[in-house]
Amino acid sequence: MTRLKIPAVFRVVLRGYLVIAMLFFLWHFRLIDNLGLVIFSITVVSISMLFGVGYLLLNSSGPVRSGNIDIPNTVLIFVKGALVMYFISLLGTFSIVSLEITGLLMALVAFGLALFGTMSYVLEIFARTTPVKKPRLVRARVKL
Repeated sequence: MTRLKIPAVFRVVLRGYLVIAMLFFLWHFRLIDNLGLVIFSITVVSISMLFGVGYLLLNSSGPVRSGNIDIPNTVLIFVKGALVMYFISLLGTFSIVSLEITGLLMALVAFGLALFGTMSYVLEIFARTTPVKKPRLVRARVKL
């Protein structure tokens, strides 16, 4: 029986999403009533997943080639997204916006961040698996 080898990065992402799903279901079935705690926990898990994926991508093989979206830029986007989610939660906390709209806005931001993180990871994998063209060796002509 051959065992399917799953890359470590996929395992980190899968475990993170399982923890996020567990937190969501705990809140959905009212086992945890504090919405702020659930939002904070999901944000911490998301950022931990991001740093875990970044560590595994850079540590195991080192950067292969530079691209437009690298690990520090991705981290900055997620930190900015977490700050946006925090300020949206403040709008709901102080009853500036209704809780339903606050939840919808936060879900949209979280979905956008998750989609961006997944797509940037998939693009990074494709960039690392495509062969790099070998540079042509040009011999210098020496004039005497």
